[in-house]
Amino acid sequence: MRNHAFVILFLLSANVSAYNWIPLGPDTAGVNNICFETSADVRVICTDEGIYIDDIIPYQEWSFYSYGLPVWDAESHTDSTILLIIGDGSWSDGIWIFNLNTHQWYVAEWAVFPNFLEYCEVNGKYYAGFEYGLLESDDGTIWTQVAGFTNIATAFDSWGDHIVFSDIGSENHIYHSDDGGLTWDSYLGYPGFITDLSINNDGTTYFIVNTGKGSSSLLSSTDFGQNWNTEFESGALMSDVGFDAMGNIFIPWNSARDQEEGVAWFDPMGGSLISLNDGLPNLHVNRLVRNNWMSSIHIFACTESGAYHCYDYLTFAGENLWTEWKVYPNPLRTGNELIIEFPLRTLPGKVCLFSFDGKLVLEEKVTSTVAGKIRLMTNLLPPGIYFLQMYTWQLNSTSKIILY
Repeated sequence: MRNHAFVILFLLSANVSAYNWIPLGPDTAGVNNICFETSADVRVICTDEGIYIDDIIPYQEWSFYSYGLPVWDAESHTDSTILLIIGDGSWSDGIWIFNLNTHQWYVAEWAVFPNFLEYCEVNGKYYAGFEYGLLESDDGTIWTQVAGFTNIATAFDSWGDHIVFSDIGSENHIYHSDDGGLTWDSYLGYPGFITDLSINNDGTTYFIVNTGKGSSSLLSSTDFGQNWNTEFESGALMSDVGFDAMGNIFIPWNSARDQEEGVAWFDPMGGSLISLNDGLPNLHVNRLVRNNWMSSIHIFACTESGAYHCYDYLTFAGENLWTEWKVYPNPLRTGNELIIEFPLRTLPGKVCLFSFDGKLVLEEKVTSTVAGKIRLMTNLLPPGIYFLQMYTWQLNSTSKIILY
């Protein structure tokens, strides 16, 4: 069943001085991806010509290594090695192991045109998609092809007990497993081919679909691809869909048309795109990355001229209107009510309370257009630092809440 929900799309501009993009690593490379979660405590920037590696201590001292081919993705492997997928259609395409001590490259598996490399926490396996199907490995060293999949595997993600991936063939399919990849359900894909998929904090799967002629669509599904909604359609090619620790949705483009370029914050409730391009040096963005080791609000943009990160984007958009919102008491004793007063001209939206590590713990919708109050009960929450996010389609704000 296909449920199309088209929305009117608003593109809003952010306050120029309210947020900042900060360089990460060199600004001369076309960046394809960033890997933070390595067991060797290094950060890896994947570029069109090789990799930049930065030890956590000392910080921001990047070293460049190259095998002469583009590197598309990286994953943690051992204390002294990382996994990479490299290739451009040559005989060297495949899954490689890079030794952080000797700086040597070793091929683990030949695979033409690799598209993704993922570690799946559901079953503790590595997965890689390439032109002729899906590969899996228990240790990242010995790889086998997953039986039954021989088409181009394009995108992959996992959440809880669920695994989702897509492929391209005579028909485009979405595959879902809820038993660690032992069995798979197959769903006929949306017209056009899926270039990216990612599962948000609440289990909603988002798909980027190339619909042809330079256009693309953002789809969402609450049942891992069996049914979907069309969130919006773009006249340019969206390259990715990304999230921050609070589940906010971000869209990057690597081509531009009708002001759809760079990075935008997408609000599905109001159907609005809020531009985050002020201060971003390059608007050809290949990927939006989240550092899962960071509990703070942060996004990383991989562009054609370097990587950049932003952490203060929640402060923009209608800050003067938020002065009429009141949140009290703060600090408050756990078990008491947190009260949020909102003004007369508030449009429908919601308020969400997140734990310090970005998990949603309380949520309440704002459905009234008249002044009122929202009361959040904290009796089930332990003492600590929380973040209260309040937003409607045209503005957003975040406040720190302390429970004691």
